[in-house]
Formats: sequence, structure tokens, C-alpha cells
Amino acid sequence: MVLLLVGCASGSEHGGPARGLTTLTLRSAGSKDLPRELQGAGFQGGFFVPAGWYVSGYGAAGDAGLLAVTVRRSPGIGAGGNESVAIDRRTGRAVFYPQVNADWYSGNAIAARGWLVHEERQQLDASKCAGGAADDCFSWRLYAARIGNDSEHLLASSRKPGSQEGSPIPHLAGNRIVWLQSSAGRPGFDLDSWTPGSRAPLQLMHTTSFAQVSSDDGTLLLSAPQHSGPNQEWRVQAVGPNPSDNGAYNGRLPAAIHDGVITYLPYHADSDSAWQVAHLRPTADATAATASATQARGSDAIDAEYVTNRYAFVASDESVAVLEPASHRLVASIPVGSSLSLPRAAGSSLTLVHQSDGGEAVIAWRSFPPG
Repeated sequence: MVLLLVGCASGSEHGGPARGLTTLTLRSAGSKDLPRELQGAGFQGGFFVPAGWYVSGYGAAGDAGLLAVTVRRSPGIGAGGNESVAIDRRTGRAVFYPQVNADWYSGNAIAARGWLVHEERQQLDASKCAGGAADDCFSWRLYAARIGNDSEHLLASSRKPGSQEGSPIPHLAGNRIVWLQSSAGRPGFDLDSWTPGSRAPLQLMHTTSFAQVSSDDGTLLLSAPQHSGPNQEWRVQAVGPNPSDNGAYNGRLPAAIHDGVITYLPYHADSDSAWQVAHLRPTADATAATASATQARGSDAIDAEYVTNRYAFVASDESVAVLEPASHRLVASIPVGSSLSLPRAAGSSLTLVHQSDGGEAVIAWRSFPPG
């Protein structure tokens, strides 16, 4: 599984008209047109990206009607030359947004509720980030555009240079787009929320340590560490006017969480380890009622999320697996290779981008019954 930083063409430094806004209708793909490993995992269709174009390993994120990816129309990896793309899932109509900042990198993007939200980041000299790794010093900006409109709105920007860990990964939570970002003036991170079409984001809460942001039927969940050091226990808290404790687990981030069921990879995992499914309640111990999810294996957790209330995906260095966590049943498994992007949940679908060397990339999905 490859996660690439890619960059895009120039524009206004602080938002404004996007230059060269273009549209293209992508060629649809039926289930029999998909790569064999996706057919075997029950993927039903998608869209082809023209041959020679390269799609970012961040994957395709969105809602039931829209997806967003980042593409590069020429060979190579690095800053400059890419576009964020919003795709209508019904028609294949793709709207291309050149990046606002020349020679920056393109980060995560999501298309939802009629808007495209995308991040751009700039790599800085290590001297700008005290105590950081030599190659992990960045500033970033987060932009929004109503799809079809060439005006970009600056939603947020880094308050100080820092690690990529502090860059935002926008998530859809009900009708809001939320993200975690590094705080300014104090250690830790802020959880921000933006309702598409509103004037400005709102800060929901502050956490002193990096945490996982997820959504359960529109309820925001924050998985935050309980102490410093290895073998961390993560306490899951519902975010809102009346915060509630939703259980805890002792394992690796990320985890898939719904209605007190937490699916995670334990700390002692090796290549033969299975993901654990824990049925937890606020007063339950982190190791209570745990059972293996057969054949969903790996030694490192890459991503995990519920697609619907019944089905979740978990991604490790070994495979992308679709599970029915409540029954501990493995529904499908796709071996991980360099041709796959990160999996994403969009509406009631699991999405993946399959990129073969020199060939057409395909943005594919498998839809599940809601509920």
C-alpha cells in the first residue's frame, strides 16, 4: 500500500479564483472490468482514470454522491503538477481544481455535501521545527470550494510549522466536515468542525495528545491516550455538549468503532496476528469480551472504519479486509500491494484506487446495504 505526497499547479496564495478549472467525464467500469483482486472481493464498479495519469495513495473520500481524489497528469512524484478532483458518482463528471499554492504538496481531500475540501502543505527546512525530524517539518492550508464554482475559500492554516502528524485529515461526520490539527501557543491538538457553506470553522475541543477522529451515526468520537509511553490504552469519548465515555482498548490506532464494538490490532501483533473485536461499554475493561476476527491479519494497522452500522473495513500491512465485527465474520479480503491506495468509507461504500504501472487507474467501490 503506497501513501504518496503529490503537488499541484499554481494559483492565488490565499484563495480566490482557481486557474484552469476543467471538467471531464470519466469512463465507467463494471464489475467485470475491475482488477481480479477487486472482483474477488465483491467490488461492483467504478471509474477509469486515463492511462498515464497517477492517483494519490490517499484514496477516494466522499459521501453517497461524490468522491475526491488527487491526480497527476504526468509521470513523477513531488511538488507541482497535480489537481484535486471532485467526481459525481452517478455520472462520472469530474471537476479539476489546480492547487492554490505553487510547488506545495497535495494532501488529503474529500468531496461531500456539494463541496470539495482539500489540504496543501509545504515542506520547510528542519530549523523551522525545533526538535523535529529533518524531513518532517511542514506548514499547511485547508481549502474549500463549492463544486462547479472556481472560487476557493481558505478554511484553516497551520498555526506554526510542525510534523505531518499535525496536518488535517478531513472527515465527514453527519453534515459536518471535521479535522484534528496542531494547536498554537500550547501543546496538543484542536478538533475543528465546518458545516459546508458556513462562514468559518468552529473549534470543538482540545486534546493534549494526538487522537483518532471517527464518526458513529454522526456522533463524533475521539480516541485519546490515557498515559504516555508504549502499549497505550485509548479511551473513546463522544464529543458534544454532553461528552460521554464509550469504552477503551489496548492496541494500535486506528480502530473501527460503532455502538460499543471496537475492532483493533493488538500491540503484540506480528504477521500472523488477527485483529481483535472487543464488545465494550463505558465501564468495561479494555481487554473484556475479546475475540479474533479470523483471517484479518497483519503486524501494523494502516486504517480502520465502519462503512455501515454492520460492516467495517480494516487495513494492515497484510491486507484490506471487510468484516462483520458483531459476528466476527470475514466478508472479503484483498492482499495489499503497491497498486492499492488507502481504503476509504464513502456513504455506504468502501472505495479503493487501483493503480497499475503505466496503465489506467480505476476508482472502485463496493456498496453495502445501509443499516
